[in-house]
Amino acid sequence: LEKLGFVLRDTLHQTNHYLELFSSDSYQRLCREMNENKVRYYLTVKTSQSRTDVQEEISSLVYEAFMGQTKHNGVPVVYKESRIWLGAIDRVPTKVLLEHLEGMGPYSGYYLHLEAIAPTEDLIAQAGEALGHLARELKLQSRERIQQSEVGLLLSWATGQRLGQLET
Repeated sequence: LEKLGFVLRDTLHQTNHYLELFSSDSYQRLCREMNENKVRYYLTVKTSQSRTDVQEEISSLVYEAFMGQTKHNGVPVVYKESRIWLGAIDRVPTKVLLEHLEGMGPYSGYYLHLEAIAPTEDLIAQAGEALGHLARELKLQSRERIQQSEVGLLLSWATGQRLGQLET
């Protein structure tokens, strides 16, 4: 990535508690996020009616109150470490995350997450082309691409776990 002009910007450690997990488009997540400088807590709500999620920073007291309520409910917990690289491909601002996920059964492991920033809809095609260019530069094969989000993978695994419990 350094050869492509990317700079390592940050390393984040997250603990995500999925309070409600209806679909990959609809969930509530409680997060504790830590980097070398600080710890922050937030609640994320994503609904199927919205393309983006709503994230609200909360205090550690509110986080602990939620944790007290969820301790015995068996909510899915995902641990994530993200190394965040920033740069540009074809003059499109781009973010690359090397992520290590735990708590997702067979889907736990390392992932490379590519993001291109398209501030307006007319730049979406250009951002898509830049991501394709970056994938080729990184020698990623199309068979290695996963179209599901982290939440989608978690939901697949959790559903399989629950079905397995029903069968026994």
